[in-house]
Amino acid sequence: MAGIGLNTSHDGTDDTDTIGVPLVGQTLLDCALLNKGTAFSEDERRALGLLGLLPPHVETLEDQVSRAYEEYQAKDSDRDATSSCAPSRVVTRYAIRG
Repeated sequence: MAGIGLNTSHDGTDDTDTIGVPLVGQTLLDCALLNKGTAFSEDERRALGLLGLLPPHVETLEDQVSRAYEEYQAKDSDRDATSSCAPSRVVTRYAIRG
């Protein structure tokens, strides 16, 4: 990964790789490629300087995907329910007084 300087390692105990991340705190959260949001564990939050920068609960990436999809579906049905009530256009008028 050019520009970020990631180091990967595999300890052989399971099928996962470890990625050494050179970023911490808000800088890490600003990197969309590395930001796991609330999926950072308590240990990761401590080690990476994320305490207080994320909501306090921890959830898996799978839980985040499920929640985001449910929100997407709700927004889509909200849009369908209100689309017939929405104005076809919005006109803004300004009065200029001298």
